[in-house]
Amino acid sequence: MFGLSRQWMLAVLLTAVCSYVAFQVFGDARSSDLMAMWLAGKFLHSGQTELVYMTDETVFSMQVDPAWYDYMAETYQHSEPLFPFIYPPLWAWLAGLFQDISFFALEPYATALNAALLGGIALLGARIAGQGVSPVLYVFLCLLCFFLTQIGTVALYENQPQILVSFLILLALERARNGSETTAGLAMALAASLKVYPALLALLWLATGQRRAFFSFAAAGALLGLLSIAVAGWPLHQQFIEQMGRVAASSIVSALNWNVHAVVAQLFYRDELVLLSVPGSAASWYLYAKPVLWTLLTQIAPFLLLALAFPLFRRADADTRDLALWPAFMIVLAMLAPIAWAYHFLPAIALLPSVLGVLGTRFGTAAILAFITLLGWPTGTLYRWAGFELLGLQLWSTVLILCIAAWFVHRARAGLLISKESAAP
Repeated sequence: MFGLSRQWMLAVLLTAVCSYVAFQVFGDARSSDLMAMWLAGKFLHSGQTELVYMTDETVFSMQVDPAWYDYMAETYQHSEPLFPFIYPPLWAWLAGLFQDISFFALEPYATALNAALLGGIALLGARIAGQGVSPVLYVFLCLLCFFLTQIGTVALYENQPQILVSFLILLALERARNGSETTAGLAMALAASLKVYPALLALLWLATGQRRAFFSFAAAGALLGLLSIAVAGWPLHQQFIEQMGRVAASSIVSALNWNVHAVVAQLFYRDELVLLSVPGSAASWYLYAKPVLWTLLTQIAPFLLLALAFPLFRRADADTRDLALWPAFMIVLAMLAPIAWAYHFLPAIALLPSVLGVLGTRFGTAAILAFITLLGWPTGTLYRWAGFELLGLQLWSTVLILCIAAWFVHRARAGLLISKESAAP
């Protein structure tokens, strides 16, 4: 009905409209996650470096130093939940550059930017999917996945930096697919400077033969690392590394933490879970301190997954790699991470509408709508009315995401078999 260029124009218009509506709906977002970065910057630039990371814990409890609450209450009469800063020191230093501006003055701009980035993630997913799916339908279904489930809504409500990370990951994959490998490496390096795990994704470029993308990533990553040490100092980086160890030694069980560690903790160690909460708030979660062996397995699991994925990426063609292996790898990687909040699946779910190229428009759309129905926040409200407890919601959501991973694995297997048959003499 419309030419391809017209469809892309309509897709961009759709994302602009949805981003504007999302900004209006989330204009008074709580932004506790983004506030953690701003507060870390405030304490770093005021010389109170001992308050940037929680250094007196043996495990990661998601609690913050009482000084954070005291500062927000005295300065802004703010009593909403606060969460700890868990990002590399470079971002605390960058956030500190805005200390002369109230966080609440910056917050609307952050919400507007993140709403636009969510639309950008959908567009990048459509770009990676290629011409097999209508861009308008692709973007529409992608935005439904974001805004009708906690995958996108919680991220926007908290102004979670994972939105930027997801956008940069998708940008890196799209640029690598379309021949701009240097740009791809730069985007992935910036993503890894905020959340470390994209470095594992960059290593897979060595398997796909996209070496220029990898070396661009390595060079940019090294420069960002040196910059971080130069501006924030090595001791703060030691604290960050120690905190990563505490995160690996902890299992957080929450309705929003969809990963295998939380599942194992609640199925086999439920009596040992410790309930934590924020005073004066409904925010609560369970904590389980892992034994040493489990912690060790948590730390090496991503590298074992990388070793398993490396030969698969080397054998796969571009479509199998970009539309099946990448999302499958990202989902499983998040599932094996110590913590995987709902929004950690943003880049993988952005590639889910590519299912239409395999199942067709009718069945593919039905499958995506079924996924949204089973995982969506309207249905989640019904689950709670039906008596589902926090632990039950965590288990149900994790199983649904694993089903999506299983679909991508099945699609990857089919693509690898085709590639093998094509290569046979």
